[in-house]
Amino acid sequence: MHRRESQSQAAMDQQFFGYGGIIIAVFILLFAFSTILGNYFYAQSNLSFIVDNKKVTFAFRVIVVIMTAVGAVLGVQLVWTLADLFMAFLAIINLMMVVALSPLVFELMRDYKSKKTEENLRYSMRRIFLTNCRMITSGAMRITVRTTLKIIISK
Repeated sequence: MHRRESQSQAAMDQQFFGYGGIIIAVFILLFAFSTILGNYFYAQSNLSFIVDNKKVTFAFRVIVVIMTAVGAVLGVQLVWTLADLFMAFLAIINLMMVVALSPLVFELMRDYKSKKTEENLRYSMRRIFLTNCRMITSGAMRITVRTTLKIIISK
């Protein structure tokens, strides 16, 4: 075992006939690629909601490509620090919006509760449980779900 080789890689090498390093590299590649695409899509959809301009979207795409290339050559510690910093910005913005929209959410919830009658609630519960009953194939589980359904609907 080489000194710089991780224990995970050594274990994978032992289990997969010396191809553990390749398998781990492929997994990391797929994880990194899917993370970049997911975050890019999330950011672009938010940007297009705020500013629906093709020039701004194009500039954003160029910045993403440049930052991806720069992130590939920077040190690992700096890249993780920057990622943490930008995720903190996202969390702060989301928390500010949750607080700003909470009065509207509470009003909509009060309106929903005032329109929701007990009969509608029973119908919704019955529909949800019947849908779940259809998905269950085991006889013992079917009996348990039906018993639970009867108890909930009768209340």
